[in-house]
Amino acid sequence: MTVPFDSSYRRAFRAAIYGQSFGVQPQQALSRGLGLLYLYALGLPPQAILVLLSASVLIRGLLSIPAGYLADRLGKKRVGIFGQVLSIAGFVLLTAAGWATAGSPRLLMVTLAILLFGAGTALFGAGWIALLSPLIPPESRGRLLGRLRFYRQLAAVAVGSLTALWMTDTTPLVGFQMLFGALTACLVVRLLFYGQIPELEHTAGSRTHLAGAIRNILAIPGYRRTCALVSSLFFVVGGVPMLFGLLAIEVLSLGDDDVWWLGVAMLIGHLVGSWLGGSLIDLVGGYRVLALCQLAFGGSLVLFLSRGLVSSPVLSAAAASILFGLTKTTLEITTAAELIGLVPQSHKALAISTCMSLVYLADSLAGLLIAALLPHLGTVRWQLPGAVPSTAYDVVLIGLCGLLAALLLWVLKVSKAR
Repeated sequence: MTVPFDSSYRRAFRAAIYGQSFGVQPQQALSRGLGLLYLYALGLPPQAILVLLSASVLIRGLLSIPAGYLADRLGKKRVGIFGQVLSIAGFVLLTAAGWATAGSPRLLMVTLAILLFGAGTALFGAGWIALLSPLIPPESRGRLLGRLRFYRQLAAVAVGSLTALWMTDTTPLVGFQMLFGALTACLVVRLLFYGQIPELEHTAGSRTHLAGAIRNILAIPGYRRTCALVSSLFFVVGGVPMLFGLLAIEVLSLGDDDVWWLGVAMLIGHLVGSWLGGSLIDLVGGYRVLALCQLAFGGSLVLFLSRGLVSSPVLSAAAASILFGLTKTTLEITTAAELIGLVPQSHKALAISTCMSLVYLADSLAGLLIAALLPHLGTVRWQLPGAVPSTAYDVVLIGLCGLLAALLLWVLKVSKAR
């Protein structure tokens, strides 16, 4: 069922926009550079940082299917509220980690915080798209999802820019703790707005067993193919933001403020993608947009690899970050739009979260594999354009370009068959 475009619809959608504008800040902070800098300031080694940042997505992937089942059984909002409480607890612990004893106690505290935040995000996200879907008319699905993402990213760019202006070349640990305390407050505000969104499709009390529900979901025409395509693409690009951040810190030797400005550049890309991506989906269709996304992802990697051809490597890094952010947001909107169009009302939360589980697992697996590969790539040396010697990070980026080319052939084949 879809509500008409009246005052109640606008009020609910406005609450979703406001809530996500606050709620996006912590996730963006972890994945776009601030989390990387904070964990460095806590004294954790690069491999541990890669594993921890990937663990947040991994736990989300592992819990998404049971979380979606619970959302259908107990109610999307009830499960979503509990998930947000866990996320808040995780960020409280993450903020307090700076006061823990350096070494194992601090590492254990950060690990628990990341796991709590990942679990909370899984429970919240399991019913989020299903909760919003009755509010979105099919003919403007991409545009409205893009609008929601646009305002969310606009808030992220504004907050990210203010954060970058506030940070210094070597931000003290207490400065990071103040920032993460503010991010915790953002999660509390999101919870307040979340309560204003109505649950129009009530499936609470469903008695179908999990295995039977999943069998029904897998039988949906086009569902398995869509899940396979998008999860494969997320696997290829999942570790790229962390690679960009590590290259900026360890190869380009940028300060904390410059690294965060690169994160803001990626947020600007997200903002542009939110504005253009949704309309593009409605115009040309989801599968054609997936093919365009792969070309654009490849372009962003080539820009970073071509940093020796410009006077300032920071310029190519910023351009790569903007293009990557634009493409990643377009991919996320495409995934949501395709799933809403595929799945029926019954088991909607479970159907969406099952596909998203594969996406999160693929995303996190990418980071974990990169963390495992990096120590073995130190002896591999190529000359990049501009006679710049490659690093282990560049070797991974070149390998990802090859995977994107192979995946593009698959998407083009599927798109022609439709």
